[in-house]
Amino acid sequence: MKIKLKDNTIVSIQTNLVTLKQELFAPGPIDNDYGIFVVKEHKFINTILHLTNISPCVILQFDESQKYTGASYSLNMNNSPFTIYSTGYYFLLLNNPLFFELDNVCQLVI
Repeated sequence: MKIKLKDNTIVSIQTNLVTLKQELFAPGPIDNDYGIFVVKEHKFINTILHLTNISPCVILQFDESQKYTGASYSLNMNNSPFTIYSTGYYFLLLNNPLFFELDNVCQLVI
């Protein structure tokens, strides 16, 4: 998986692929060496990401044309419920802290 930054730098990230056939996704912990790349394949408008036990992580969101639309942080250190509803098409779940500047993300390169 690759992310293009605003200065045209390409960042490579090792990921495990998950395709969503349903609107609900509840992953296990993120491996330190791999992120989780999620592709929406269901026909619902929203995707529900249930991330209660995923912390600390950053959830990057991209639209169907692979443009970056925003990010959310899961900093839930006490395992209380944490859920995101999103209209995103692609999601990239990475351990926090990131090794690149989030403000510089431009688009996903598949």
